[in-house]
Amino acid sequence: MREACFKIAWDCLVNKVVHIDQVEQGFENAKCLECGSTLVAANHNPDDRLRATYFRHKGESTCSGESLTHLWAKQILQTYGSVRGAPYSATATATDIRKKKHVAQEYQPAEDLIMERVQPEAPLTVDGLTFIPDLTARLSLGYDLLIEVFVNNESSDEKADFYRNLHVSCLEIDLSRVPSEVLEKPSLFEKYVIYDAPRKWVSCELYGQALASARAKALVLAREATASIKIHRDGKRAEKQAWRHAHRVLIEQITAYLSEDNHKLARARYDRDVTTPGTFSYQTVSRFRGEFPDHAECVDIPVKGELGFGCHRSVWQAVVYRAVVIRGRKMGHSAAESARESYATRGYGKDMKLLAWHDNVPKVSPENLYETIKASHIPIRPICLEAERIVGAPISSERDRPEELRYLMTKEWRPMPKPVCVIRAYLNELVQRSVVDTVDGCFFAKPPEALP
Repeated sequence: MREACFKIAWDCLVNKVVHIDQVEQGFENAKCLECGSTLVAANHNPDDRLRATYFRHKGESTCSGESLTHLWAKQILQTYGSVRGAPYSATATATDIRKKKHVAQEYQPAEDLIMERVQPEAPLTVDGLTFIPDLTARLSLGYDLLIEVFVNNESSDEKADFYRNLHVSCLEIDLSRVPSEVLEKPSLFEKYVIYDAPRKWVSCELYGQALASARAKALVLAREATASIKIHRDGKRAEKQAWRHAHRVLIEQITAYLSEDNHKLARARYDRDVTTPGTFSYQTVSRFRGEFPDHAECVDIPVKGELGFGCHRSVWQAVVYRAVVIRGRKMGHSAAESARESYATRGYGKDMKLLAWHDNVPKVSPENLYETIKASHIPIRPICLEAERIVGAPISSERDRPEELRYLMTKEWRPMPKPVCVIRAYLNELVQRSVVDTVDGCFFAKPPEALP
């Protein structure tokens, strides 16, 4: 619609919107509702005139005439008797036993709605709040339908909530961007308003069955998922029971190990053995302390899970210390001592010795040290041997539970002694004391400050 030329105007005699094609030549009853001035019908000789027919202000004016589009659309809707609705998509959710949401949708395509009677601007008031829809219609289906014509202002969220709370359907027809060619003829605009203009549901109670169907579908999905979950849980429960029955020996050993009284008894016995001449523990520790008196404090370090070994901690720690530190220092010292400076490396003697140490010192993993301990006839608790038998290998991680032990409860798995992990914990204590170093999960004797 051009700024100064209108295709529609207000007929003062019949009080309705008229199109330029619907009035006689020289029509004089046209008025502008925005400024109140008279409009001139430029429609003489419509068949052979060079310019299109239109209404214009008698005097100068900047009125746009957009308000008439709104009135004309309402006028058409009141008289036509039907209107095309908007598509409607009903979405519903239901949760299964795991609280997972299952979504279902029902789609209702747009359909023509037959209006038996239409009333303009009937106010609705609830709890002191009032809204006035453009039109209120009674449908042949027995429902009420509100219609909002959107030219300048679309329906607000507050209005939408108001209509939803009233459980009434409201259709909004969007005329904010009417194509100019649609306004050329009344029949085109009528078709556009009734059928073709963009439209949406501000609120929709008309298709309650679609929402009910979507809810039923979502509920079926949730129930099917719940049934599947229960079947899976029952299967897992039966599998867990069968596993725990088959490995009841390990379960009993863990139960016994968790007893603090048994811990006290074990510690008392190990303390007694390591101080009683003639026992294996006494001989092992005494020999180590006699050979290496300066290292005695490094072979009696408390670590988590140490009761996985069937002896005092100083017994197995002596074996580990001897294998990593004593043997490592001997080999590293020999390599450093054999390093010789050449003319080209003159002045880098210390660096060469340090490099020779690192190249030749044994780097040992906790897994290898565990094999060394077992070869030294140090007793391993039956609980550890049984777990290793089930897994098929020593357990080397405190965190990652082997699949073969998946049905141990967390309170059983975490405190269960794991010799490889115990050895690693001891070696890390030696790292903190600057006795050994570590690289790529292996440990080796740290070189002294003064190399030979």
